[in-house]
Amino acid sequence: MKATLHLRIDARSGIPKFQQIVDSICHAVHTKALSPGQSLPSVNEMRAKHSLSRDTVVKAYDHLKRRGVIVSEPGKGYYVATDSVRDHLRIFLLFDELSPYKQTLFAAFKKAVGHKAQADVAFHHYNMDVYRTLLFKARGRYSVYAVMPYDRPEIPEILNSVAAGRLFVLDRTEQVGLAYPCLYQDFETGIYESLVAAADGIRKYQRLVLVFPKPSEHPLSLIPGFKRFCRESRVQHSVLHSLKESDIQRGVAYLVIDDDDLVVVVEHARKEGWRLGRDVGLISYNDTPMKKIVGDGGVTVISTDFAGLGRRAAEMILAGDTAREVNPTRLIMRNSL
Repeated sequence: MKATLHLRIDARSGIPKFQQIVDSICHAVHTKALSPGQSLPSVNEMRAKHSLSRDTVVKAYDHLKRRGVIVSEPGKGYYVATDSVRDHLRIFLLFDELSPYKQTLFAAFKKAVGHKAQADVAFHHYNMDVYRTLLFKARGRYSVYAVMPYDRPEIPEILNSVAAGRLFVLDRTEQVGLAYPCLYQDFETGIYESLVAAADGIRKYQRLVLVFPKPSEHPLSLIPGFKRFCRESRVQHSVLHSLKESDIQRGVAYLVIDDDDLVVVVEHARKEGWRLGRDVGLISYNDTPMKKIVGDGGVTVISTDFAGLGRRAAEMILAGDTAREVNPTRLIMRNSL
């Protein structure tokens, strides 16, 4: 049975038209004016009756589908799927690991969604079997799946098993590209531009060494960004895949990706009586509160804003935003350089 939908679009309202459609249908479900199984006007019917663009109607219906308020069947149209909208948007977050950065991200995400959504988080710890199992168990139970892929060839096939209209890719896109709505880091450009910003400090040293551990789950695209900066800026450089105390030399600057290597540099400098930022340079990757106070005046870092990443991801998911957006990387200068 086709529903009678009383919809009034106010063009002068500050509320986007797609959101007015969403609010009207949710209100109708809440007041029992719409019941499960009733069909809704087609996109073309909505567009013609209310002088709306097709994109506006599609965006509203897609948002309602992600919330589980309506469903669609190819060739048949859109139907009401629930008798209650008190259960808000359900979001499944699949993170790589529980690190200080991800704790910051998740706290900001939870605060941003507030009471508008239920957010559940799980961690795959770079284990493909765990990744697959967690997603398969969650399939069909959530409105949106916000996932962190990583550099494994199986990832695209696994993500294809989740309804494409419900996926949101977070932080990394190496294996999936821009196939889905996403908020991600451009690692190669980010490290390049941050090193350009730090160039005056780097030139105080004889050489810049990137310590990139192998094996590692860190994005490999960091390496070409590093090499591009060094080549264009004519900075002597090298890449180490493991770091020993004997590798650390006075007059050299180190860019360390892993915090374990950060500790090695700091401890060796202390043992030798070297001062960070004068005798040896140090840049770390990904900021944490502790790095503000390490050494004499903190450690210089290249980092994305993880709290901003969490807030913006929440905003995009709540709004049904299907954009592909880069979360910027920044240089935070402290005394270690």
